[in-house]
Amino acid sequence: MAHLGNGSFISQIPIAMGKGVRQGSPISAFIFILAIEHLLRCLSSSINGIHFQPTGLSFPTAEWKSAFTTKVTALAYADDLAVGCSNPSELHHIFGIIHQFASFSGCTLNNQKTKLYSNNNNNIVAYQGYIATNHLQIETCPINSNPTYLGSPLLAMDWPSKFRDILNKFRKILYLDLTLSHRVTAINTYIYSQVYFLDQHHPCAESALNDFIKQIHQMLIAHLPYQLTSINNILHAPRKQGGLGLLDLHSQLSGRRGFYIYQLVRNSNMSHPLVSMMNSMLQQLANILVCHQTIDGELNDLPSISPLPLNAHPTTQT
Repeated sequence: MAHLGNGSFISQIPIAMGKGVRQGSPISAFIFILAIEHLLRCLSSSINGIHFQPTGLSFPTAEWKSAFTTKVTALAYADDLAVGCSNPSELHHIFGIIHQFASFSGCTLNNQKTKLYSNNNNNIVAYQGYIATNHLQIETCPINSNPTYLGSPLLAMDWPSKFRDILNKFRKILYLDLTLSHRVTAINTYIYSQVYFLDQHHPCAESALNDFIKQIHQMLIAHLPYQLTSINNILHAPRKQGGLGLLDLHSQLSGRRGFYIYQLVRNSNMSHPLVSMMNSMLQQLANILVCHQTIDGELNDLPSISPLPLNAHPTTQT
């Protein structure tokens, strides 16, 4: 960040904060946000990025395929940055922007935490050549290795494996010298919150969720220092909760999923490309339902439902 005094330019020497973002210096976070905003704008406006399409869908026309395509250039949460690169030749331009950002902000890439993913073996070879030429110690990986961003896998979620990992960590809580209320608080806060967060990105199957909740209950009851009576069971299982004072994951997850669906259907002003893509998918399903309902109504002499006003594209005439 340029050093300014009374509105006059002084120097381009990076301001030495002494401490990192959110590590004790309250002004560091504000300065970092101002700096990273410039980086994101440069990346978004000057690179082609990647064009993402949902898998498992067939497109009858080129217009439909274009409507379901989302352009991704740069994503960021604090200092966790993901950049889309269209081809190996664009990589040089991306690193040029990042190096320019480092020159005035003092923030550089952490090579140990930086990885380059590609779905094309030829591109991986080209990326490796560029990295070797410029003496960058960055690992290159195939995209099918399912990278993780902000704690969530980008391609697919292996819920059985995740639940096994959570249950193994949960066993450590059971052997701690804690009261039932403290154990329940730990589960609601540190364990169920993981499921809640990941389910927003990769919805969990109902059967797997039921089995996970059942195992949590069984393990919690088995390690209680006393036997629960029928009265205790009532006290620990208030209505609209999951029993033993635990949150009801079913209602928590269903409520959050419903919230996202409501936002997609009702809010036509959301301009995020992923929201537009999902809105188009919902419009396609709505058009199919309306079409079938209209045909069934004509055959059975029943009234048909009206088209849903989703204000999305593409649409079909019914």
